[in-house]
Amino acid sequence: MKKQSTLVLCLIGLLCVLTAVLEALGKHCGSDKKPYDPDTQGCCINPDGTGKVTDKPENTNPCTLNEVQEDLCKMSSAFGNKVCAQYGRTVCYNGKKVGCVCNCMGIQNAALLACIQAHEDEHAKDDNLKCADCDTKKPTPQDQNIDAQNHCVLYKKDRDCAKAIPGWEDNPEIRVFVENAIFLLRWNSCPE
Repeated sequence: MKKQSTLVLCLIGLLCVLTAVLEALGKHCGSDKKPYDPDTQGCCINPDGTGKVTDKPENTNPCTLNEVQEDLCKMSSAFGNKVCAQYGRTVCYNGKKVGCVCNCMGIQNAALLACIQAHEDEHAKDDNLKCADCDTKKPTPQDQNIDAQNHCVLYKKDRDCAKAIPGWEDNPEIRVFVENAIFLLRWNSCPE
């Protein structure tokens, strides 16, 4: 009886140790085994296999991250916040594409914001655009010709979406957006 109870205690102890080891192995991110808590953090694997511990994706809106908005605002101010302004951008977050609107543009019209977000969401669904790593960079087009064609389609959608907003002709921010879309259609030699 004593041998059986000792054996049972050893098996229970071994099971506890094995459980702890398996649990510890599951809390590492990437080949460099960075520790992280999957309940509160995310893990993005870079192409080289190393991991980047991030905020948990469902708890974070990458569009509100300072690095994303600062980059968007730099692009926007380079254009003087007028024609050719950077209204939005699709960024990579945890290896996935997310469409973002540029806050520094100060767009007030909710329907126009929806047009801009729709443009960026189309980029986020575009299989031609790939996220190279875990940084919040712009995804890379795999084929430049496909990217150019996709942009032509989106510029037309931008123009049409904005022109569908009632009273767009009398709203300066919507008029500038429409002018921008028309300029980009011409600049990129998009077919009408």
